[in-house]
Amino acid sequence: MVQFTICCTLEHHKIRRETFAVKMATLHDGITVLGGLNSTKVIGLTATSSENNVIVTKDRAVDIYKVGDTKALMSWSAKSSSQFTSPVIFNSHLNQFVGVYNQKSIVRWHHETTDLLKLKTVDVGSKITTVLNSDEEPFVVFSNGWVEGLSSVVGSRKGQRNTKLQTEERLINYWLMSDQHVVLLAATPKENCAVVVSPTADGGDVLGRYSLRPLTNQQSDICDACIAIQGDVSCLYILWSNGSVMLYKLDVTAGDETTGAIGLPGQIVLQLPSGHDMSKVRIASIRNNFLAISGVPPPNDHKAPPDCAAAYLTIWNTTFGTVDASVPLREAAGQSEEDGVRGMLVHLHDHLFVAAPSSLTCHHYQCESISLAQALGKLSVSQPITSTGQWVAEQPADTPGAAANTTAAGERVLKSLLHPDKVNSRYKKDVQHLQTQSPSTILEILQAVSDKYSQRKEALPQKLLQPLIKSSRVAGSACPEFLSTVLLRSDVDLALLCIESMHDIPEPFLAQCLQLFLSLELDTGHSAVNGGALAEDDLHSPVTPKQALCINKVLVCPFNTIFLLAGIKKLRFSSVLLFLQYLDYLLVTGSYIEDDRLLEEALVDWVSVTLDAHFTQLVLTPAAKDVLTSLQKCVHQHAELYAEVKNVRRMVEAMEAAAAQTVNTKNSNESEGTYSVEILELPV
Repeated sequence: MVQFTICCTLEHHKIRRETFAVKMATLHDGITVLGGLNSTKVIGLTATSSENNVIVTKDRAVDIYKVGDTKALMSWSAKSSSQFTSPVIFNSHLNQFVGVYNQKSIVRWHHETTDLLKLKTVDVGSKITTVLNSDEEPFVVFSNGWVEGLSSVVGSRKGQRNTKLQTEERLINYWLMSDQHVVLLAATPKENCAVVVSPTADGGDVLGRYSLRPLTNQQSDICDACIAIQGDVSCLYILWSNGSVMLYKLDVTAGDETTGAIGLPGQIVLQLPSGHDMSKVRIASIRNNFLAISGVPPPNDHKAPPDCAAAYLTIWNTTFGTVDASVPLREAAGQSEEDGVRGMLVHLHDHLFVAAPSSLTCHHYQCESISLAQALGKLSVSQPITSTGQWVAEQPADTPGAAANTTAAGERVLKSLLHPDKVNSRYKKDVQHLQTQSPSTILEILQAVSDKYSQRKEALPQKLLQPLIKSSRVAGSACPEFLSTVLLRSDVDLALLCIESMHDIPEPFLAQCLQLFLSLELDTGHSAVNGGALAEDDLHSPVTPKQALCINKVLVCPFNTIFLLAGIKKLRFSSVLLFLQYLDYLLVTGSYIEDDRLLEEALVDWVSVTLDAHFTQLVLTPAAKDVLTSLQKCVHQHAELYAEVKNVRRMVEAMEAAAAQTVNTKNSNESEGTYSVEILELPV
């Protein structure tokens, strides 16, 4: 839930504080899937090809359960001399189950297999940690950091597999970052590292090694970690022994094929309640900005007895630092300190599975992404007022040392941008650090770059600026001078990057980008600048594919027609005519449907503002007659369509009203007519 405090000044200068709450997640009580596990160990849970089924791997057996059911759909038992040592996976591409016996043998079978005792196993001769599933081939992860495809492992069998970890490093966790990359979390007594590996036949190529540290300088160990994939960036959440949960963003493009670890800056997203053993806490990423945590109670919850304080499953919102939902774990009551409650926390199919020492429970949850403004809008007067509590996790105060590091990093980045022939070796690391800080430093750098390069003739350092602008969260309206410099250099790639990465793009910049993209060198095979509207039997784009790609980036940007009008008026008339022909092409052919971001309403708005800006000249120019006629037909068809859609809506509303009426016809000889015939014509 989102909690926020309203302070009201009353008489005698007293202040009343009232905290309101808006619930954003729900968590249901658990269903016991497995009970009586005192002599059985749950190894792990994985997904199947069906969204309703999960694979439960125990040390001596493998079961498939339907989510919410307590009876196994299928079950297989291991050999008497063997035990499963990693979670069994089902690979849809191979249509096979893959398991590991005794950390050294691989066993594979199909749905039709009834007895695993008759299957042959493949002894690989090295200690296997786990098998990671992917859309194509699974990857085998060995305890020494060696990562190899399953087919290669089975083919080479007992081939030599040298360690990929550094001295004293031990593997503590692992995830599939994408179909091509694996993230390994390794630790030594002095350092913790995230290693990004691209699996190959020789154990994988290390694309990047990142050093991970807690925000404070105090000694702290990793207690648990999870990963969330967001596009090309993997968000790594780490729970430290001091109770802080930190977010580290791994980007393969920022990797470096060196043996030295790159210091990866992180930001604290949660601070868990103190006084609990964090080694017994488990975390799992379930949605963007939502974490599930087992092993700690909600803050300010004094109802649970001390011996059951850790017997809770909670959902935290990392945006606001609040607990949105929590349920007690019935299994944990009476557990010994040695057993703990944490066991295992797995997220599959909108369900959370908690494996305690003697049971496995399944909890269904729902999460709703919401902003603070939306939360305030959802607040109703009927909601109860809760006790005042802290709703934002405490953030460490900016220390002079941290501020000095940011200043120094900004100076090094600016120096590299102004002298691209002498790039500082710490440039990538400094850019990553600045992206985690306030955007003000990046804005100052862009302003300085604009001031210097406006007096020079050389091109902007495009490759150096790209990582700085990307994911920097700066507003285009806050750096108009830099945007002007980009246009002054006619740098198409940088202009596109600004449109894609920045928010609040000024309308004059969008109009000038249109002029730049429409003025790109035309392919004579696609050029239709001097022609009229496009014929039905010759529907070719009036612009080149490159121009279309660039123009579409502008068309999907939000804008205000009042502010855009002034910029469109400054376009050259030849560019205006070409732009209208391209808009006509999109509307006539319907090719905008291929791009989900291009909306028909937005295209009509662009047509309207362009006609308003150059209407007189368009009417007086013979070359524009055909395109204006075509646009008139197109707009007229859309107007007819919307009119008929309104008729459909009125008809549906009338049908709903008629269905809501209760007509008593038992004592009536004549039935009252309650229907009508409507003929609708929708233009095709």
